[in-house]
Amino acid sequence: MSALTFDKSELGNLEYSLQREMLSTDRIGGYMSTTIVCCNTRRYHGLMVAPIDDSGRTYVLLSSLDETVVQHDQTFNLALHRFKGVYEPRGHKYITDFEYTPTPTITYRVGGVILKKEMLWIHKRTQLMIRYTLVDAHSETRLRLRPFLAFRDKHALTHANMEADGHSYPAVNGVKCRLYGSFPWLYLQTSKPGTEFVPAPDWYYNFEYLQDLARGYEGHEDLMTTGYFETELKKGESIIFSASLDEMGSTKTIEEVFAASIARRTHKIDFLSCLEHSARQFVIRRPGGRTEVIAGYPWHGVSGRQSFVALPGITLLQEHKEDCIDVLDTEVRNMRDGMFAATASAAVAAGERMGSLPGAAISVVPRRRLCSVKAVTGATSSTSSPIAKAKFRRRTRFLALARRPWIAASTARSSCALKRTEQRLSSMASRMVGSFFIELSPFLPVESGVFSAPAGAAWWRSARRCRAPAHRRAGSYPDNNTAARFRGAWAQAP
Repeated sequence: MSALTFDKSELGNLEYSLQREMLSTDRIGGYMSTTIVCCNTRRYHGLMVAPIDDSGRTYVLLSSLDETVVQHDQTFNLALHRFKGVYEPRGHKYITDFEYTPTPTITYRVGGVILKKEMLWIHKRTQLMIRYTLVDAHSETRLRLRPFLAFRDKHALTHANMEADGHSYPAVNGVKCRLYGSFPWLYLQTSKPGTEFVPAPDWYYNFEYLQDLARGYEGHEDLMTTGYFETELKKGESIIFSASLDEMGSTKTIEEVFAASIARRTHKIDFLSCLEHSARQFVIRRPGGRTEVIAGYPWHGVSGRQSFVALPGITLLQEHKEDCIDVLDTEVRNMRDGMFAATASAAVAAGERMGSLPGAAISVVPRRRLCSVKAVTGATSSTSSPIAKAKFRRRTRFLALARRPWIAASTARSSCALKRTEQRLSSMASRMVGSFFIELSPFLPVESGVFSAPAGAAWWRSARRCRAPAHRRAGSYPDNNTAARFRGAWAQAP
């Protein structure tokens, strides 16, 4: 018996079911996440979201998989997608049951056809397996599977373009796809010999992610499909669909891996077992002997503080002492200047995302408000979310608000302070959702496009005199023009 079950009335109510999300991880940094009716409502949702290198970034490779039942020359699409203002197809009306043990399982009923779908993320390897079982049918039934590919960073969105490679290349009982040359091959295979793959590359436009729109972000993207699988199923017969970064050698291997993996899954029969299962998903083992604790799915990375807070409960309480020791060893290796910080992979990722900001020249442009965010890396930000800017403004007000210019200046009083400033910018960038670029606040002294520590110190002292009480600052300005300048800037600040 499963502790997490949903019936047809709950699943058919989209206001209810779209608020229930499921998560399954591979314990090496990848995950599968979507709603219980398999309709993606966030850019972070996907059937295969996984790292492809040692940078710590994760990418949405396989966004969704559409199932279609074909009977008497009629097609019944079991998928559910949200496009601009409309749901199409509306396959949730065929769902009769959802269970979460031993793995997420959905049951569909189309007339006399009952189809069971079991989704399984394989631990310690980047592989998704989905087993379809035709529980009941009274006539010839065919199953069609169409994958939708994204091949993008999980924080980004993709749109139709001419660079994407829509071709599929032969693999063992399947095909391999790679939309862009910088990505690894994605192997799409099935366990049933003779399954036909029909090449039909095409873009599907304007998938809509409601949760992103509600948070004030862009929420529309296009997805590529390279074709679809089709096979005949008989009553009681099963077929396993596999998506992996490594090719499976035979159809028998696919069946063996699925059977061995599902046999090791625990049964979530009560609240405690569900809690223990969820806790284990936050400990991941990366290449290079690193064991880390994810601060939160889907968008959080690794934080030293959060790791130490959560470590006793998710390891020692479940008697996983080896995991605890390995996490502590990893944190000690990442320790810098006697302090525990985020992982080195997060710092590297932040530096790449910011255009190697610590070594880049930073421009200074006078502005009254932080209306846009940019750096002198030749890139511009397309983010226009007021919510995102508000969060960014709160985190960077010591640098980015015109109403506090002297605080920004104080960070440039010495070369050491400049280095700390750059490190804080990189650290903040690694925690932001999306690609942001920095524009420092107005009137900061600059020499050749970089901070000038001596000029910054003098400027900061002048700014402090501007803020001093009237009886103290009378006649004490080294430069009356400078003082008047900052009084005007402070008066204009909102």
